[in-house]
Amino acid sequence: MATLALAEQDQVRRLLELFPVTSLRLTWPGHKGTKAEICAAVAVEGDFELITAFVVHEFNRCKQHVYTFIPGEGVDIADAFPNSDPFATDGDASVLHMATVDYLVHIGNPYQAIPVSYLWPIRVAMKKKTTVVSFITLERKPVPFSDRPVIAAKREIDERDVVSSILSLGCQTADLNKGIKGLWKDDYVDIVRSKFKRALSTDESTMDDERGIKQYMPDLYEEMLKVPLMNSLLRIHPKLESSLSYFQCDPTSGKIIFTSYTEGLGDSDGIVQAILGKN
Repeated sequence: MATLALAEQDQVRRLLELFPVTSLRLTWPGHKGTKAEICAAVAVEGDFELITAFVVHEFNRCKQHVYTFIPGEGVDIADAFPNSDPFATDGDASVLHMATVDYLVHIGNPYQAIPVSYLWPIRVAMKKKTTVVSFITLERKPVPFSDRPVIAAKREIDERDVVSSILSLGCQTADLNKGIKGLWKDDYVDIVRSKFKRALSTDESTMDDERGIKQYMPDLYEEMLKVPLMNSLLRIHPKLESSLSYFQCDPTSGKIIFTSYTEGLGDSDGIVQAILGKN
């Protein structure tokens, strides 16, 4: 809670705005209005114990970029996080860190360059031999004033910088090809778009109308099972019982992307665990 207690109200407001409005309304039913109005009111109240519990509990509902690593011996991945402190634990060998990220935002009417600081939740979870690092997705162009247009925004540091720092500590990216293909074989997912590596080329296949490759192009499916997969869009089968319909994955780079909020509390974690379980 120290991180939140020392934070500015605007930082707390922006942190809350990373979460779905349905979660905000369930946690603070007494606050009415738009998402921005609810976040502003909760930040003014300053109940840091409740806000901390909310961030930990609702983290999994957020839009996320998830990276998987094989950790180096004796490496503390948190050393790669910018201006961060351990924030909380969620009881399953996961630690939530709260980093601070600064933007320089250029806005118009009239033109002005404004520094904007975000609190950036990053979760680290140990899953057997794999370390899973989940970043809540920050907006490319934060909006400090709703009535003034954002022309451009430059972040001090982004995920690529953090991942590069993690790799420099001696970690390796995990290869998720086996896990993704295991789910594919068992019909938990079907791939609708993918880049993949042939012997002498890198090719890409995109199905019309988001049809599944396995269902409609079985010969290509059999070929893709034997080669490394890269950036792919996967459709989730209903038997995974997820509120998500799709997710993105670069199996060779160990990266998983969830571009939408989830309705189910454990949906994105369930996808990650299913991949690792087959890996």
